[in-house]
Amino acid sequence: MKLTYLLFVTLFIVFNVQAADKLPTSEASAAPPVVSEEKKSEEPGKELHNSECVSSCHTPKLYTSENRKVKDFAHLNTFVQMCATNLDKSWFEEDVADVANYLNTEYYKFSVEEK
Repeated sequence: MKLTYLLFVTLFIVFNVQAADKLPTSEASAAPPVVSEEKKSEEPGKELHNSECVSSCHTPKLYTSENRKVKDFAHLNTFVQMCATNLDKSWFEEDVADVANYLNTEYYKFSVEEK
């Protein structure tokens, strides 16, 4: 049963990601607000990520793959929000921002643009 659930969630995420990749630029910019690049501690994001994401479905290889889907910081923020929603995590907007900031600092190294 758990394997079926994980397969369903994975397929749901893949289909949503593919649909998000096809959005026109104007609709993609209507995504959740981009987090500003402040010198915040990355510890809250690291703790949330390691306890909630790594244990459920992600490993660091996902973030360093040459075929990764995330192309910029806004997209990363959207992916974190989508994963939190799909996995029924009761995260606040600040939690999503903390995890996105941690992943960006640790793996992606995207420049962060303020809107």
